Amino acid sequence: MGVVPGSTGIQSRGAARGCAEGIVRASEEERGLDAVVFTSIAKVEGLLKSLREFGLGFGDLRRRCPKLVVAAHGPVTAVGALRLSVEVDVVSSKFGSFDGFVDVFNVTFARFRV
Repeated sequence: MGVVPGSTGIQSRGAARGCAEGIVRASEEERGLDAVVFTSIAKVEGLLKSLREFGLGFGDLRRRCPKLVVAAHGPVTAVGALRLSVEVDVVSSKFGSFDGFVDVFNVTFARFRV
């Protein structure tokens, strides 16, 4: 699994276009992206805003990366993402720490292991 670190924290407060640059670049590669993790509704909004700067929507990202797994850090983030038309595949049930993501990704990506 490839990792493209990035944060839309700055973007969610209205700053630079480059917040989604790594995600857009990775989505253009043959391997694509494995997952996108949202830790808050503001992060979802920030990524959507940054994607629009590239002339893209989240649906475009899904089409470019058909195996993309979208994860939310807790049910509030998942519901907020859905309200913004971003479907979430997995939701961490332990949202007091990031241990929940480790657990959910171990289960989710087990189906992709050969």
